[in-house]
Amino acid sequence: MGDIHSARNGLLLPLLAPAVLWALAGCAQAQGDDDDTAGGDEIGYDVGEIVPDFSLPDQDGADTTLSSFAGQRVLLDFSALWCTPCAEAADHAEAVQGDLSAEFAFQYVMVLAEGEVPGNAATVEDAVTWADDHGLSIPVLADVDGVVAPGFLAAAGQGALPQFYVLDEDLRVCAVHVGYGTGDEEAVAQAVRACGE
Repeated sequence: MGDIHSARNGLLLPLLAPAVLWALAGCAQAQGDDDDTAGGDEIGYDVGEIVPDFSLPDQDGADTTLSSFAGQRVLLDFSALWCTPCAEAADHAEAVQGDLSAEFAFQYVMVLAEGEVPGNAATVEDAVTWADDHGLSIPVLADVDGVVAPGFLAAAGQGALPQFYVLDEDLRVCAVHVGYGTGDEEAVAQAVRACGE
């Protein structure tokens, strides 16, 4: 079973070094930038912080903005086409979406960090393939420029995939789950349930 401290069932993301450099550059910029808040709330990737907004194309080619999901709990799943544990998690995504959305306002959002080749950014075609292969109607977003996923992946302190960010209705981080093993979909679902309590 994966958790924030162990990724034994995840695969190391080959671009960890650039991601760390990108995150450090962002931290250096934030230190000199007093406008790092949203209405007084910290913007960041840690528990209690509101995640940075982003817009990426989905499997239909439409731009999807994270802030469009404000007002509901969100599960952000960072995956890659080459990642076997990611594929296993994707096979359970629709069931998680159905179960949780029957309980409260909820949206499962998958972000493809990389395509079929480690180190290559995902494409909209990769998002289409991933959605088709796993029977997904949930949003599958492609990080086509490779600029969104590195901040999230580096912030968790590991480059393993998949990584799940549990966000509350204000898009504030409640929990981070790293890796995937049999039954982890229930652990992640429980983290989403606990997020609203």
